[in-house]
Amino acid sequence: EGRLEVEYRLSKDGHEESRHASYRIYTSSQIVNMLESAGFSAIALEDVAGREFRLGSDKLIVTARVPGKA
Repeated sequence: EGRLEVEYRLSKDGHEESRHASYRIYTSSQIVNMLESAGFSAIALEDVAGREFRLGSDKLIVTARVPGKA
């Protein structure tokens, strides 16, 4: 399981607070598998320029067809 744990420290006017955040990290294959398991189809993985997503792409854009919709 990929998970990113982050501790934020915020300070203003001598007052300091800490906040914790936990983010799940998925591979593109895991995202496709989850969508297929939920019945989605026509799944496309692209970068922000519309090119096929690949290792090294800055961002992932996922589109998928909703079950039962044209």
